[in-house]
Amino acid sequence: MNSQGELPTPGHKRVPLPLITFFLSGLLFLLLLASNGIFPFGKLSLLISDMNSQYIDFMMEYRRVLAGQGSLFYSWHAGMGMNFLAIIAYYLASPFNFLLLLFPERNIIDAVTLITGLKLTCAAAAMSWYLNSISKTNAKQRILALLLIGFGLLYGFSGYTVAYSFNIMWLDGVILLPLLCGVIEQLNRRNRWVWLTLLFTILLLSQFYIAYMVILFCGLYAFIQLAIESQPDPKEKLGFLLKVGGSLALAAGMSLFLLLPTFFVLKNNMGLIGQAFPDWGTNFSLPQLLIKGFPGTFDGVKGNLPHVFTGLITFFGVSAYFFSGAFSKKERILYALLLVILIASFWLKPLAFIWHALDHPSWFPYRNAFLLTFLSISLAYRGIAVGGQPRKLTLILQAVLLATILAFYRDRFTEATRYLAFFSGLLIVLYPVLVWRYHSRPSQASLLLVILMLIECSLNANGILSHYTLNYLPRQTYLDFYDRNREALFPLLPTDGEFYRLEKSEIRTYNDPMSIGYPGIGHFSSNASTAQSRFLKKMGFDCYATWCMYRGGTVFSDALLGIRYLFTGDQTGNRFYRSAGAGVQQNPYALPPLLFLDDGFESLPSLEPDQPIEHQEQIMQALLKAGKPYTKSSRLFPSKINNLTLFHSNEDGDVYAKVNSGDNASLVYTVQVDPTDPSYLFLPNISLNYDVWLDGEQIFSKSGNYTPFLVDLTSFEAGSDLELRIELADQTEISDDVTLYSFDYQQISEMVKVLSRNFPVVSFDGRTGFTAQFQPADHDRAMLTSIPFDAGWMVQIDGEKAEIKKALDGLIGIVVPAHTQRMEIAFLPYGFQTGATLSAVSLFIFAILIGISSRNKIKKPLTAPHQTDPM
Repeated sequence: MNSQGELPTPGHKRVPLPLITFFLSGLLFLLLLASNGIFPFGKLSLLISDMNSQYIDFMMEYRRVLAGQGSLFYSWHAGMGMNFLAIIAYYLASPFNFLLLLFPERNIIDAVTLITGLKLTCAAAAMSWYLNSISKTNAKQRILALLLIGFGLLYGFSGYTVAYSFNIMWLDGVILLPLLCGVIEQLNRRNRWVWLTLLFTILLLSQFYIAYMVILFCGLYAFIQLAIESQPDPKEKLGFLLKVGGSLALAAGMSLFLLLPTFFVLKNNMGLIGQAFPDWGTNFSLPQLLIKGFPGTFDGVKGNLPHVFTGLITFFGVSAYFFSGAFSKKERILYALLLVILIASFWLKPLAFIWHALDHPSWFPYRNAFLLTFLSISLAYRGIAVGGQPRKLTLILQAVLLATILAFYRDRFTEATRYLAFFSGLLIVLYPVLVWRYHSRPSQASLLLVILMLIECSLNANGILSHYTLNYLPRQTYLDFYDRNREALFPLLPTDGEFYRLEKSEIRTYNDPMSIGYPGIGHFSSNASTAQSRFLKKMGFDCYATWCMYRGGTVFSDALLGIRYLFTGDQTGNRFYRSAGAGVQQNPYALPPLLFLDDGFESLPSLEPDQPIEHQEQIMQALLKAGKPYTKSSRLFPSKINNLTLFHSNEDGDVYAKVNSGDNASLVYTVQVDPTDPSYLFLPNISLNYDVWLDGEQIFSKSGNYTPFLVDLTSFEAGSDLELRIELADQTEISDDVTLYSFDYQQISEMVKVLSRNFPVVSFDGRTGFTAQFQPADHDRAMLTSIPFDAGWMVQIDGEKAEIKKALDGLIGIVVPAHTQRMEIAFLPYGFQTGATLSAVSLFIFAILIGISSRNKIKKPLTAPHQTDPM
């Protein structure tokens, strides 16, 4: 290995070390795919967990945007409509995602595999580059190269990167961390601050959430470098601080065009900013963390311990580092403190809250575990390759400690990974021997070390993936779903100037509208608008917090939201809609996105939960007053009561309690389908504690969702009798409050006819813009839209800016002044203009500083006497 981090070959050509690591780790990734039957070596895909339910669908939409088929700012394929820039900022801004353009839309599932593999291999290569940047040049250059490759593989295929590999957007931070730390160590050479600024910028733009963790770590890392700097010159230290702080400030400024509007989305939509600080306490017993350093101890992605596996060699390497006299006492103390801080960030609840950007993760805890992975490998490499030969006694004591931990926690290995416990015992014997022999017989010891490191990380990674294969989605299942729905829905999409929504009966994920590419109402993401979800839930749809799906729609909610077509496939459809082709129904009463209210905004109801039909009645009356109700209701009473006795009665109905708590219990109802009007069952008490059966088919499971919901009866034969059975699971009580509702279909038809006389002429530009032409009126009018409220919407009426109102707690309302003829509605993410201006200013300052630095730089030695040049 030469001073440029390259490995000489017999033909005297120099091969960059990170490139060797990249290709070896790429080969390892292919072997892992093959051993687990993942395409192209089998039938499975890498779709699991949120990769299956969210990210793949976001990538489908992002590819359309990159191909010029959508807007960067807004998507109508996310819920009723959503700020898409925030989705990009959190999930999609990685430079790797430009590779999506190389794949047809249908094959984005294969792009996921390619990008995942590239990110893991780039992480391995980046770690090798970093370790080379901190290496001392000596006679064992080729031997060092082997260790650099081995430790790079351990980083790229660590427990964290493999266990959380489906959270693909987090891996950019794993890649950039070694590059940033390497540049920080080399900061005073040439214009390294330029590289640091660029890397910080890429980090912030790629994924701001993980960037927060990386930046915190880099700040601590920079402090250590400053503290152990051999140069006592205060100007040098001040210059170092200015370069680090200035680079970060410039990077943050250049990223504001994306980060500032995203901040407002998180603050206003999700309420993620300002969460309650946790009480002091611990997350787990601290000794349990030690077993996570062993291969084969994967324990899931919820309620798990931190994924900190980096190979058992890191235990010996870190120990060797702290007992080595080759490093100053100050340096070892500072790195020991950094280790303590990182471990405490898992263990102590308040610190975990801070490290997770003041957030409480509901899934995938300890998302900052890769920082400990990086530091452990960094110190282990220093201890083995740079610190000199360790003491035998230190290695023996370390082996005894690891053997004790293995024996004590051996039950953490499952039956499938029991062999890894025996393999770990073998490594506990072999690693200390080879680490000790490394400095006396480096050629032999380093080769054996790298072979063992490769085997260990591949076996651990394979153990995790083999666990995931139980839930990996078969590739063909995904493709069949896409083909079937895309073929049916594509011809139904709005044409130029039109705006309406579509929906379907078959649901794969909440984000099917993004996946297939149609304007629907389903969505699920961390950036979702809780106000929108609350509105849809109050209308009776199956929604909760950040997700919503098309289930629980009525003839009126479909009309209000402008759902013109329903794809039911081979399922029985709504008998009140028209057939529009094979498996497709047309709603004849779908309303346009802009409607005039009969009596102004004061007539709109203040929606409360668990009263969806009452809400819809009030909205219909606000749109057009009627002499009688649009809906009617009737209380249902159980026809059979099994293992239940009357507990007490209240104004909402009777409450029953189980007779025998250990046996199943149920209420059975007979439901008659209204022969002339659309009818719906409302089950307000349904939650995670009940199973529901209708006409012999289970329609709700206790593990299903969290919300009361409407059961659509429009697909059943008119006048037929159905059996509704509600079974108690773990619950001991149940309220008898099932209600049957029906809509006066003729009256709703008349309402739509009357409203249509005042419909404005609306033209939609296919992205975010609406233009409406009005018949002038001599008085102000209130307009309700089916556009979800967002501060980024802008309205101009006859060329003058107008304000928007929040109507029904989730939609946009507009006051249309008298004599208005034309209105324009457009969207620009709130905060984007300010962020873009600040980014432009920051970029300008960056360019000026580069120019000044280039003209006035003081030439310095390119490399320190004992180090190689990283770039």
